[in-house]
Amino acid sequence: MQQKCPKCGHKWSQASAAPKLRGLDPKVAGILREEARHEAAARQEAAAKIPFLHGKLSPLRLIEGDQRETKPAAAGGTAGAEGWAEAERRRRSGFLRGFVSAALLAAAGIAAYNHAPRAIEALPDLEAYMTIYADWVNALRATVDSGVNRSIERIQDALARFR
Repeated sequence: MQQKCPKCGHKWSQASAAPKLRGLDPKVAGILREEARHEAAARQEAAAKIPFLHGKLSPLRLIEGDQRETKPAAAGGTAGAEGWAEAERRRRSGFLRGFVSAALLAAAGIAAYNHAPRAIEALPDLEAYMTIYADWVNALRATVDSGVNRSIERIQDALARFR
């Protein structure tokens, strides 16, 4: 009797005889071994399509467009725990780079807001843009301030109930 895997379409033969009560039927064991080999090959093929998981390319290099490859594990590159440690180091490096970028962007926004009058004096053409930006920041500050005040009132109310 022929069987077909619904996911990949792989076909195999299945014994039509009733299985023995004790032990595994050798035909079934053969089918299981064949299916295991097929699954291993499919996993290996899928893993080859994701190179940065195997130390070939880092996700950061893929984003930056750097296509240099390091040695794969089978060719003497990093393998096992060392490969995971390297991936973890790269992940942390990416987090730090993103955090620093966000902090610098916030600092630039604060500096632009605080020095808007001086910037307008130095470059009068910026007045319209700086005014729009300052008005936007002022509206944002008012929204945040009212939200913080509401939160403080709710906390004070909750504390008053416990007294």
